[in-house]
This record gives sequence, C-alpha cells and structure tokens, in this order.
Amino acid sequence: MNRKLPKYNKLKGTSDKRLNRSAVKLALSICIFLMASLMKLLFPDFVSSVKTDVLGVLNANVDYEKAVSVISDGVSGNKGVKETAGDFVACLMGMDDDVVAVGNMDDGQDSEKDKDETPQEEKKDDEEKKEDDTTYQEKKESLVSAFKESQSDYSSYELPADTTYEMPDLNIVYMAPAEAAVSSQFGYRDHPVDGEVKFHYGLDLACELETDVLAFADGEVISVNDSTSYGLNVVISHSNGITTRYAHCSEILVSVGDTVKMGDVIAKSGDTGNATGPCLHFEIRVQDVYVNPEYYLSLV
Repeated sequence: MNRKLPKYNKLKGTSDKRLNRSAVKLALSICIFLMASLMKLLFPDFVSSVKTDVLGVLNANVDYEKAVSVISDGVSGNKGVKETAGDFVACLMGMDDDVVAVGNMDDGQDSEKDKDETPQEEKKDDEEKKEDDTTYQEKKESLVSAFKESQSDYSSYELPADTTYEMPDLNIVYMAPAEAAVSSQFGYRDHPVDGEVKFHYGLDLACELETDVLAFADGEVISVNDSTSYGLNVVISHSNGITTRYAHCSEILVSVGDTVKMGDVIAKSGDTGNATGPCLHFEIRVQDVYVNPEYYLSLV
C-alpha cells in the first residue's frame, strides 16, 4: 500500500531549506571575518578611520580567538551548521550570552573619549579664564604702580602701620557705592580743612546731596554712629575679613545687625562731619588693614 506523507515531506523540505540558509550565513560570516581580518592587518589606518557600524563593530568587538574556535568546532562536526553560524555571528557582532552589546557600544566609546579628551567648550573656557587672569594681573600692576607714583611727593612720610599701598584680592562680588568722580584720593594729601599733610584712609566721591549710597557687597551692618570727623557713618562687615565704611552721610537707612545685599540703599550722601561739601567718604579694610578703594572701583 502506498502511503502518502505530505506533511513529512513538507517538513523535511523546510528543514533542509533552513539548514541551507544557515550554511550560507556561516559561509558569508566566515568570508566577512576573513576580509575584516585581512583589512585590519593590511590597512589598519583605513579600518580605524571607517565610521560605519559594521566595520566599527568588527574593529572594536570581534573576539578573533573565539571566532576561530567556533569555526573549528563547526568544521570538525562538534556543532551543527545552524549552531555554528549563530555562535560565529555572535562573535562578529560582539554578543555575550545572547545579549547584543552593539546598542551601547557607541556610548561607551564616547564616554572613554570624553574621559581622555577635554571638550572643546571646556578648553575654550579655560583659555578665556587664563586671558582674564592675565588681564586682571596686568591692570592690578598698572593701578598699584600709578598710585605709588602719585604718592612720590610724600615719599619722606612713613606709611601708617595699619595701611598698605598694595592691592590684595577681595574675592567677593562688589559694586561702586555711588556713581561719582573721585574728589580726594586715598593716601597722603594736603588736608583741605586742617591745611597740613595728613593720611587719608579712604577716598571721597563727589556726590550731590541726598544721593543714594549703595552697599558695596553683601554683608551685615556692624556700626552706625555720628562723629566729628566722619559725621553720620555706617560700617558693614563682608566675607573674607573685609569691612567698608560710608561717611559724611545726611541720613542712615539701616541699623546695626541688619543684613544687606550688594546694591541695597543704606544711606543718603551729605556733608556731615569734617567735610567741605556734599560727598561720600568710602573706606575699605582687609583684615583690619586700610587699602586703596580706588583700585577696586577702577575695575567695576
């Protein structure tokens, strides 16, 4: 009796086709592997410069020793064609335990590159910072040199112990306490009232009467008083051991213990105390040493 086995024949044909396709894939994979290996040996610079996904994967992730082992197993018959083809493709594609690593490959390479190289933006920022630092140092040296030259007429006078002609860095954010021209500089001068040479511990800004006096920087009010020399005045303590005084005011708008921000209106200019007219007397002390306020106002 003839028995028909259509299902068996159909399945067998399908299995043969799958086996043939696996063999073709294996053959193509071996060809790609050999070509990639040959190109890597003969043209290493070219391979490293090619940015396509295929060559990038082959160049960076191929386990050549494992690939050769897989081919040997397939040729010796230890593994079937289909299994050999799958394992070999996994070697070429950098797969580990059937998990594809290609998706994260570029991110990892970029991360390593970022670690090894400084981004262009950071390099530019560093260069600009160096330029700014150089410019600042040059301006600083120029300001100090010019001021010392202006005091040359008083070279026979000894500098008071709690003062300096140098320019220490403040390392705080600050602004001018008023927009006005300097009417009397820091240092030795012929006193406009007493008529003799005296040291001026601050500088005078030629403000009009009732001009807003602004806080030089963030800080806390530590003194508000009235004296025969300073008139109505206020002292503010800032960070880094810096204090500022604002004198000859007509009105003080803050109290001891108040916290102020840079630019807050703390007083109104006037002519109280030993003054010849409306002005703002402004002092800066760093660690209890008087410094020239004009240095810093020149850089605002």
